[in-house]
Amino acid sequence: MSFIEIMAGAVLIVSCIMLVVIITVQQPKGSGISGAIMGGETQVQTGRRGKSNDARLSKFTRIFAIVFFVVTLVVDIIILATK
Repeated sequence: MSFIEIMAGAVLIVSCIMLVVIITVQQPKGSGISGAIMGGETQVQTGRRGKSNDARLSKFTRIFAIVFFVVTLVVDIIILATK
């Protein structure tokens, strides 16, 4: 195993753990599948200027999901290139 494979594996494990933790912490936003099909309730925006915790968690979820998929593809390409 090369150093790049080890580092990519470590990044993959960390991003996977962070995804699980962040998704578990988030509050449910809809009413399940019926909310997805029929359209869920919309929350009224309050007058606060800062981002809410849900918005930050959603942003981090997107970031870690992108990192997870990119690193997975990179690891696959490295493995295919070394064979």
